[in-house]
Amino acid sequence: MKKLRKFERVDANSLDYLHIIYYIYGGCKFNCEYCFTINNKKRDVDLNDQYRIVDTFFRLKTPFDIYFYGGEPTEYEYLHEVIEYILSKPKSMFQKMEIQTNLNITREELTRFCKYDNLVFSPSIHIKFLKGDTIYDLVDKLDIIYNRDRLHRIDFMLEKWEPELHYELNDILLTKPYYDKIMYTFNYMEINKSDTYTGAYNTIDMYSDIIKGSKYQERYRLTYDDNTVEDVDISELYLRDISFKGWYCDAGRYLMYVEYNGDWWICDTKNIKESPMGNILKSPAKFLIQNRGPFKCNVNKCDGCYYIKKYENR
Repeated sequence: MKKLRKFERVDANSLDYLHIIYYIYGGCKFNCEYCFTINNKKRDVDLNDQYRIVDTFFRLKTPFDIYFYGGEPTEYEYLHEVIEYILSKPKSMFQKMEIQTNLNITREELTRFCKYDNLVFSPSIHIKFLKGDTIYDLVDKLDIIYNRDRLHRIDFMLEKWEPELHYELNDILLTKPYYDKIMYTFNYMEINKSDTYTGAYNTIDMYSDIIKGSKYQERYRLTYDDNTVEDVDISELYLRDISFKGWYCDAGRYLMYVEYNGDWWICDTKNIKESPMGNILKSPAKFLIQNRGPFKCNVNKCDGCYYIKKYENR
């Protein structure tokens, strides 16, 4: 059986700054069946603890950004206060903030977020779980973000339910100037602590024409020990039984996953499968020294942070 020898990103460079996934709130009205966020329930998130976590971020000696994640981060009642606190801090190492959101907020609230400096949006579209919105409301909200120069990327989740609405929305998006910012995803990482991805929500065959016509897909090059090479996109990788165990990975150096309670991991895969590697509120020093060098992977199957460089253990 051939062995993976080299793993590279094709369409873009891997990250060269620390990307902090900040899981600030667990609550989400959608409760998507395929969501891999564990125990996605509303939590009592202490604002002062968030200030202390942010204080630790700003003690870093390396460039970093902050990616607000959930759940649905906009459902956290003090998210504006956290954003304003971040913006009050020194900017020497801080790059930007990014919000991953399902857009299930009012236009007025969305416009308020758009007024912040150094803040961009990466909406995630889930047609089955609109909760009061129509696809036309989604387009209107995307227009608001784009027109205010706050749109970073769009994740369009191609669900197996209501395919006619997916095609109708796709036809609308084809006419938009931000179409090249859309990444269509048809393989889901459902709640799964084992090392086998089940593919229960796989919709490849249903939407293959949309995928083929899209302009933006994360693509990766896999080189094997027999010198064969293949290029695949990120949705295909989710189905692969790929292990980097024994390899050195830049997770920790260029990626951190931090929860509202201070718990942290060096990647989202370890977050799903392992206990916390530390807690910022109890021991910030351990977090601060973690990004000094590559981390030797001990996970049997990688489920996600492919945009981080991997180095074969020779």
